[in-house]
Amino acid sequence: MFAHSDRQWERDFLAGYSLDARLFERLGHRIKQIIPAKANFKLITDKGFFYLKKLRFTMEEMNFIIEAADHLQNSGFAEVFNIVKQADGEVFFNIDDDKYYMTEWVDGREGDYANLVDVGRAAEFLAGLHELSKGFAPSSCPSKRNYLGRWKGSLTEKLGEIKEVNATIQKKPDKTYFDEMYLSYSTLGIADAEEAICLFDDEAYTRLVEAAHQEKGFIHHDFGFHSLVNSFDGRLFISDFDFCAVDLRIHDLGSFIIKNLKRCEWEIDRALYIIDKYNSISPLKKDELKLLKPFILFPQDLWQLTRQCFIEKAGFDEEDCIDKMSRKSEHIDAKKKLINQLSSIL
Repeated sequence: MFAHSDRQWERDFLAGYSLDARLFERLGHRIKQIIPAKANFKLITDKGFFYLKKLRFTMEEMNFIIEAADHLQNSGFAEVFNIVKQADGEVFFNIDDDKYYMTEWVDGREGDYANLVDVGRAAEFLAGLHELSKGFAPSSCPSKRNYLGRWKGSLTEKLGEIKEVNATIQKKPDKTYFDEMYLSYSTLGIADAEEAICLFDDEAYTRLVEAAHQEKGFIHHDFGFHSLVNSFDGRLFISDFDFCAVDLRIHDLGSFIIKNLKRCEWEIDRALYIIDKYNSISPLKKDELKLLKPFILFPQDLWQLTRQCFIEKAGFDEEDCIDKMSRKSEHIDAKKKLINQLSSIL
């Protein structure tokens, strides 16, 4: 549960592309310009604009992603990326030990979280996506793409990791400023995580999981303006579906609400506006609203920072981690206030 975006990872991933003559010969296009675009490259060619993407998942996962996008298109949801087939009908082509593929480029702008029109359209768009995802029958569903039934276990495991790092640092005889700052941040976060798990309604969750098994839908799992394009003809498009998974739709909605509120002072009216816009297209169940509160309250940012700075230590930079902690810790009190307001309303 919880998707995340790691911009440093994107930069490192782009550095691994094999942008040599063999690659461009295989494309069958005359390349005019190559521009980095998130974890991909935008290609300006004699035949139009395209995304060049390097395969970063297993073929089983990639087939799942493609089948999910195809299911949406076949259900009438046209605003999803189109994969470009090569001259021989193949989707992927090999260069050295890597596989590449292309999707059509949609020209437009990224949404603005401060713009309520953009936010409302995105919430309605997400609801439509979820509705048309129903009835999905993939040839195979990789275990790492199926999160149904795992929420509470995932939250408990993440809390355990935070507590373990917190306890390890507490035992250090000589603590650095970085250590002290993490202890302060993580102690507050642990309290929020424990409260989130207490708020978790097991019976409501079980009912929703059972219903999801019947509906056979899926979610985007990384929904936000970074994965949407506002085209210049007034339409919204999904720019990628890389993290799509089988899970409760409240995951997507909750993540989108969090992304909004981080940028807009955790305003209760904005949270309710997003819920209302989503609800106008796809009515939410009372059980889903119950689970929205622990989902928002759980300190996902703290867990991600704990993993990056203390467990994985990939690309670890102490000053960067201190900056992240400083910014993310500012949300704690505002988020708690929001949860209390939601509890009195929903």
